[in-house]
Amino acid sequence: MFDTSLLLYKFILTAIIVISLSFVAEYISPKWAGIFSGLPTGTAIILYFYALENGLEFAGESAIYNMVGLVAMQMFIFCYYLSGLVAKKFKIILSICGGIIGYAVTIILLSRFSFTPTLAVIIPLISIFIFKMLFQKIDASKIDVKIKPTWKVILGRAGLAALTISLITGIAELVGHTWAGLLSAFPTTLFPLLLIIHFSYGEHYAHSIIKHVPDGLVGLLIYSLTIYLSYPRFGLYLGIILAFSGAFVYLLIYQLVALRLRNLRGRMILT
Repeated sequence: MFDTSLLLYKFILTAIIVISLSFVAEYISPKWAGIFSGLPTGTAIILYFYALENGLEFAGESAIYNMVGLVAMQMFIFCYYLSGLVAKKFKIILSICGGIIGYAVTIILLSRFSFTPTLAVIIPLISIFIFKMLFQKIDASKIDVKIKPTWKVILGRAGLAALTISLITGIAELVGHTWAGLLSAFPTTLFPLLLIIHFSYGEHYAHSIIKHVPDGLVGLLIYSLTIYLSYPRFGLYLGIILAFSGAFVYLLIYQLVALRLRNLRGRMILT
């Protein structure tokens, strides 16, 4: 039976995350929006509803393929970026098409293989390093002139992500945990964020977000691995708390290392 209260729950939860990320991009920096987008935002919501609707074991097994699916997620943003560079006209439309095609081809290829938990960690770690290098040349820019969003824009941000998440979680039982896990890696909250920033400020600022997404993906990897390990032992909510704790410890370490490197570069310039 169609559960309208569950659909509303998904919409509200997704809306909070997407709106928060877009304001981070506009009022803090695209860099941190990219990093936070790489952390468990959309994936956390999807794996949560997998557990609610299909059970903890299903969600835990899906988490393995979510980790592998990070390769497809990065292929999405890489193809989004490349399509925007080569397009002369209709840049946003071609960026969207390029990203979706890149993601679809990658998950089809990945679905043909089985992955152990060890491989599911190693493969995305290697891909994160590779894509980090590929995005190295993108110039990072901060948004100086903000466009005040209307309620229609805000609801549009949330609606697109909520619709995508509802579709993915709705078909999970039909497609099985392998495809459910791969689909859960779709950038449900990052995608509408890119569209909003691309449309409102231009592709350069959207690409600034893309540049820093791999930095946050280690946190997402930690989250999904913890979900896989903790759901059977500790249950739904304690498992989520442990997974988020791991992801935010990574974020804290990342920030401390980034601050130390920035201070070190500053001293080298002065000397």
